[in-house]
Amino acid sequence: MKKRLVFFGMFFFLCSFTALAQTRQITGTVTSSDDGKGIPGVSVVVKGTTTGIQTDLDGKYSLNVPADATVLVFSFIGLKTQEVTISGDVINAVMEPEALTIGELVVVGYGTTTKEATTGSIQKVGGEKIEKMSITSLEQALQGNAVGVKMTSLDGQPGAAVNVRVRGVGSISAGRGPLYVIDGVVVLSGSAASGNDIDNDGTSSNAMSTINPNDIASLTVLKDASATAIYGSRAANGVILITTKSGKAGKGKIKVSSSYGVSSYAVDDILPTSMNAAQYEEYFVHMSLISTNASFRVATEDLARERFRAVFPYADRANTNWVEELKKTGITKDLNISAEGGNENVSYFSSLSYNDQKGVMLGTSHERIAGRLNLKAKINERVSVDNNMSLSQTLQNVVKDQTGFNNPVYGQLFLPAIIPVHGDDGKAYYGHQFYGAYKIMSGNNYVGQYEDDERWIKQQRVMDNVAVTVNIIDGLKFKTAWSVDLLGVREFSYENPFGGDGYTNKGQGVEAATNRINWTGTETLDYNKVFGKHSIGVLVGYEATKTSTRLNTAAGNTYAHPDLHTLSTAAVPTTASSSLLENAMVSLFSRITYNFNSKYYVNLSYRRDGSSRFGSEKRWGNFYSIGASWRLHEESFIKDINFIDELKLRASYGITGNESIGNYVWRSTYTAGVTYNDVPGTVPTVPGNNKLTWETQNTTDIGFDLGLFKRVSIDFTYYNRLNSELIFPKPVSYSTGFSTITANVADMQNRGIELTLSGDIIKTKAITWSANFNISKNKNEIVSIPGEPYMYNDYQRHEEGKDFSSFYLYHWAGVDVGSGLPLWYTDETKTNVTSDITKAKQFYTNTKASPDLYGGFGTSISWKGLTLDVAFAYSFGNYVYEKMARFNQSEGAYFPRATAAEVWEGRWQKPGDITKYPRFAPTAEANKDFSTRYLYDASFIRLRNLNLSYQFDSKLVKKVKLSSASIYLRAQNFWTWVRDKDLYFDPEQADNGFTGGFQPQSKTISVGIELEF
Repeated sequence: MKKRLVFFGMFFFLCSFTALAQTRQITGTVTSSDDGKGIPGVSVVVKGTTTGIQTDLDGKYSLNVPADATVLVFSFIGLKTQEVTISGDVINAVMEPEALTIGELVVVGYGTTTKEATTGSIQKVGGEKIEKMSITSLEQALQGNAVGVKMTSLDGQPGAAVNVRVRGVGSISAGRGPLYVIDGVVVLSGSAASGNDIDNDGTSSNAMSTINPNDIASLTVLKDASATAIYGSRAANGVILITTKSGKAGKGKIKVSSSYGVSSYAVDDILPTSMNAAQYEEYFVHMSLISTNASFRVATEDLARERFRAVFPYADRANTNWVEELKKTGITKDLNISAEGGNENVSYFSSLSYNDQKGVMLGTSHERIAGRLNLKAKINERVSVDNNMSLSQTLQNVVKDQTGFNNPVYGQLFLPAIIPVHGDDGKAYYGHQFYGAYKIMSGNNYVGQYEDDERWIKQQRVMDNVAVTVNIIDGLKFKTAWSVDLLGVREFSYENPFGGDGYTNKGQGVEAATNRINWTGTETLDYNKVFGKHSIGVLVGYEATKTSTRLNTAAGNTYAHPDLHTLSTAAVPTTASSSLLENAMVSLFSRITYNFNSKYYVNLSYRRDGSSRFGSEKRWGNFYSIGASWRLHEESFIKDINFIDELKLRASYGITGNESIGNYVWRSTYTAGVTYNDVPGTVPTVPGNNKLTWETQNTTDIGFDLGLFKRVSIDFTYYNRLNSELIFPKPVSYSTGFSTITANVADMQNRGIELTLSGDIIKTKAITWSANFNISKNKNEIVSIPGEPYMYNDYQRHEEGKDFSSFYLYHWAGVDVGSGLPLWYTDETKTNVTSDITKAKQFYTNTKASPDLYGGFGTSISWKGLTLDVAFAYSFGNYVYEKMARFNQSEGAYFPRATAAEVWEGRWQKPGDITKYPRFAPTAEANKDFSTRYLYDASFIRLRNLNLSYQFDSKLVKKVKLSSASIYLRAQNFWTWVRDKDLYFDPEQADNGFTGGFQPQSKTISVGIELEF
């Protein structure tokens, strides 16, 4: 029997009941028909009563049954229920699996269903898989495991934001990330301190990192309209349902797990090697001799070397490798303790966790303390109460993450090796800012930033969800749920007065506090009834939500002492601001489900939303879907085909929306603090649009699910997402005083296919071996956009008929062999070249940041308690613009900053040289212009997760009073293959496809132990 059933059963204890006075004892073993192994967690119940028990880890049970009992019922999710007549004191049962995917419980919007009853595209990642990953944020579990879902860790900085895209990019300027729902309640997401839920190219903080991944029972991704439309105006980018663990009736148990890991950069030599001291001296001499700048130019080599030593006092003593100085071995410590149990009336799950992750770059870390308590109480036969509450705190030490040389990820590549880390006084050296014309990097010393600066983000979060369910009559229940999500964020930054940005201001600091609170109230009526072969379900509901964000910021400079970092010690206050952002929504929703004879299924859903984010003329919107499925394997003409376990056709169509645009985009805004003739006033800055409304998505989804030989599962889907009324600047007459107005004027389309294959290669009593593979292909196209083609940034342009992320660049033509000058093509024909970039032309490259194909594959092998799980993620056809290379490979344009050693050594030097890099020249400024020279194929395959575990024999662990014990070795990002070996930085990048100032990804190897009492 598959190992996952063993793990699955441990979490699904069923009730054990008190025996009647006149009983007899029945014992036995429940085994699998596949491999003969005992199955834990099987429910064994006396038919027609509530007397029952569950099997132990070896599949054994012992049950006191009434003297008049005649039949035992054996049941387990995913296995056929067995009824066995009581004919003695020992009764064994052999259980057979249902069709491979039948009977699996699936979480959907405002409820649950079974896999067989779904009509839409739903992808589930189980908690048993998540527990085998060494991840900080739960979204990381999706990469490679959920078909059609692209997860990108933008920044290797611990606790940093991640981007999740479901079936491509669905918006140009509004939010592109999915809606997150925890235990039925929409929660705050996106950048922790941004004040909104837009996560387009997120930065250093991540609200979801406050949640302990070990508390998660499952992640369910809703992708098509049939699954998402019930969330209406917030569902266009997909919905991720997060279900936390809950207690089960039965004997209480305590689980303890602890791990220790070490980390390094995921790709060796991921950063370019800078010049050493000797190379930099030669570079200095060369540039001094050819410079057109009088401050730099000298007549002879001897004078150049003399000036070199005069300018750089440590020239003959320092040979600093700044990349190595900032690189370190990261350490991760993780401890989780959980307890669960209960009886027929009350059950509980509680956990306490601590995670401490030190990054692989100096000054980066993420620490999280989290606790959870989930309670279920049955008040009486009709009323039950659920309360899910969690508290957490994270502390994230960060480095500057903006672009530019103040960011150590950038700056470490430009500081010359002849600059020491520490001066003769033992303190961080900032003297290079006083080198006159040779002032370098504003005196930045990135080790000094770690020693003398302070920069951190602290998050504190409380989430509480209370629900009361009343069973009014048979099949009809009412549920009311009220929740609060409170997220407090403090950001603090202090920059020392010795060098860098803080020098000119004699030390500078800023502190910001953001408090976000989200209130949600939901009431539903749910009716389910079976009439012969007909089954119908009707859900109706009302929901109201309000989100408030208060931001307070203060800044100052001129600090009294470099060791005093609080703002009260700053002599000059520079900023004090406060703002309040609010938005609210009220909704009515419904869903009707129908099936006939468990063959034909229809699902209708509807939602009407009213949002404060839009003007009064367009505040309300209607969203709906229809889905249908046909289980062909239940038909007589297929039912007798023994090797077909399941064959289901499904199709859906619907309309959803995207209201993730910020709170006041539709309003006219004004700027105060201006004067005219010494009279203070305000000026309009952004024109309002009372007709602004949500972006709309029309989705068509067609697919099939196929199960074969009780071993193989194949799922295929074709989808077409048309996003219309996208929010975009619309040109207006200049007589209005503005050039554009924000309006619903653009359209975008995503079309694609998804394929998932999974199966059991070997299923025997001794060994089980399963494998899985998924692949997604998405084609994005801008269908319409107002005005002329729009330059999204310096290297991408939005134009009708093109992919959202298409690159639009000058085209590199190499190096002129005779002169060493850089060359670019003058037009699309690529027949003529020029060394003058002003005569070159930008045009499309037929490449894009979005991949052609992406997905994952993996395998799991179990043998005698030893289990190996391997999971890969891959992406092909995605290109990256290496923004850093523009500066680090610009052949002297940024002298006296250092450049890459490879560029210096491989430069053109004399006529006839065939080289990759042009000659170094004082006029090399054009070399850094946006051209295909810095465009790389970032296709990659990454060994995302590896887990090697050993579960000790149950007989052995029982001797030490344990229920189970296991040890494991895990690795994350252990191996990475990148197609273009010239690409520095990590291949995983954002929607816009450029390498910002983000820390590269890290690989982690950890060892751990799990004990269950």
